[in-house]
Amino acid sequence: MVKELAFLLGAALLVGLVGSPAYARLIEVRLLSGADDMEEKREANNIDGGSTDLELAYENTNKRVPQLVALRYLVPIPKGAQIINAYVEWTVDETKGGTAPVNLIIDGQLTPHAPAFTTATRDLSGRTERTAAKVKWAVENWTTIGQKSKTPDIASIL
Repeated sequence: MVKELAFLLGAALLVGLVGSPAYARLIEVRLLSGADDMEEKREANNIDGGSTDLELAYENTNKRVPQLVALRYLVPIPKGAQIINAYVEWTVDETKGGTAPVNLIIDGQLTPHAPAFTTATRDLSGRTERTAAKVKWAVENWTTIGQKSKTPDIASIL
């Protein structure tokens, strides 16, 4: 059985920056708009932009409908800054049981200004300019509502 994961829209991206040895800062960006996250069900490539949470891997545990989830962050990174660490922090809003492992691959769209998501068919999977860098994430079993979790370091993607 594959566990279904669900999250609040308040997922936060945290980016550690270094511009010079004397300059370092942390930038935290939250998803506050439903327009900055989308789910695409892979069997029909239709987009769901109205969901109140995000399910990673599968939309429905019983049907096991695989899906692609995309997040769009607008991050103010100063010119010349080096990203030394970045991750997305999630907050669990519901648990649906299951103990089977969930393994995800995180990549990015290869553009400095990703266009806004739409509900057009294949809007997520059709974005072909992808980063060569990919990060594997073996998601821990989420058992508690309100539990916080974060991805591995995704700085190589940014």
